[in-house]
Amino acid sequence: MKNSFYNKLKNGLNNTKYNFSKNWLYHLIAPCLIIVVGLVLLFCVGFNVSYDFKGGTVATVVVESDLNNKSNYDLIKKDIDEVCKANKIDVIVYQKADVNNYGDAITIKFDRVSDEVREQLKQDLLEKFHPDVVDEFEKDTFVKVDNFDRNVSSEVTMSLILAILVTFVALFIYIASRKGLCAGFVALFVSVISNLTFAGLLLITRTVVDINIVGAFAFVTMLSELLSMLFFTKANANYGKEIYAKTSKMELANITTKENIKLVAIISIIVLMFALFMAVMPLYAIQNVGIALFLGLIVCVYADILLVPGLWALLYIQRKKKQKVIDNNVVVEEKLTDDDINNAPEVIVETETKE
Repeated sequence: MKNSFYNKLKNGLNNTKYNFSKNWLYHLIAPCLIIVVGLVLLFCVGFNVSYDFKGGTVATVVVESDLNNKSNYDLIKKDIDEVCKANKIDVIVYQKADVNNYGDAITIKFDRVSDEVREQLKQDLLEKFHPDVVDEFEKDTFVKVDNFDRNVSSEVTMSLILAILVTFVALFIYIASRKGLCAGFVALFVSVISNLTFAGLLLITRTVVDINIVGAFAFVTMLSELLSMLFFTKANANYGKEIYAKTSKMELANITTKENIKLVAIISIIVLMFALFMAVMPLYAIQNVGIALFLGLIVCVYADILLVPGLWALLYIQRKKKQKVIDNNVVVEEKLTDDDINNAPEVIVETETKE
């Protein structure tokens, strides 16, 4: 339909006078502010890391209720919250677990506490859910409260960071070989800025950083490079069109961005639907990844639309091509640049094709 929302949005983008490429320095302000605030939080409070990286205390409570029933689950969770609050414990993670022959169980994780607090919490949970149990073996079966150490070593963390750095280098080499050194440097710079901004958002929003979130940095890197490649491909195609022969690089980058927004929007909708699906899942770890993917998507789309065009226009240098210049019926072989062509609009330019 001509009056559909999509057509109105498309026409609005095509007719907008906003210059995406010329204002790229202003667009860089927001990511820089997020990075600075993130650095302050990093040195003051650090990342909100999960128990995979710092360890903590875990309590497992076997219950007679069916925890697959949401009403039962919410009721049990409320009772556990009351017991934990009485012991001044803030529960971070709730997980359901199956226990054979005894029923369902719910597991909670929180910051490490002393042995005295652990013992008191165990007694309170037993009184709340199993007041009639007197056998010590059964007590240990129905309620367990133990400390645990981190299960992700520093070596694993360094390996993940190294893998992301290798991804940076590999993608730079690939893009530079396909689209030129300029494109490679632009994609690398934007990818680094996107990852730093993503880290800043994780710090600001206090999103829990677990082993899965570390993988989200690789997602940000790959998505950033993909969107950059889409822009470079479209920009190079536009550069070869005759209708843009007299168009400046800034104007061409702006035109390319407007033409590319439709494809970027389609990719964004697909990733957004996947992120939202994960965010509504009942499992805490999956919800956390969904939030991270959503933040990463925002960062990558922002960089692709508002940073890549201006940087490309600033750094791109077209290779000189051998031309035939016909002026006053005299054919002269010269090497012309874009500036030569733009400064001589009355000259007819023809590209010589070599067999």
